[in-house]
Amino acid sequence: MNSADPKFDRLMTDYKAACPEPDATLGFMPSLWSRIEAQKRFLKNARGWASAYVMAAAVICLLLVVLIAFQAGRTTHTTYVDVLDDSQDSSVLVEAGSVKENN
Repeated sequence: MNSADPKFDRLMTDYKAACPEPDATLGFMPSLWSRIEAQKRFLKNARGWASAYVMAAAVICLLLVVLIAFQAGRTTHTTYVDVLDDSQDSSVLVEAGSVKENN
């Protein structure tokens, strides 16, 4: 490498010193493939767990929708005034009205 720029030559020399070339040993490729397979295995497991969580969340949401719909079907449509009217003793109201008329 013959360069006219001495700064560039110095930079390349420093780079080669900081990042030595890996030795191509006999176990280089098998260890590389084992690391790649380990990463693939982790991602496959993570994808499986994520899909299981999504399925569980969907089942829970569906169950809640069914329970809410079932509960809504069982309720009667009465107003607050109707409930208060049913809880009052009508004889007290009649007596109170007749007392006012007598006065």
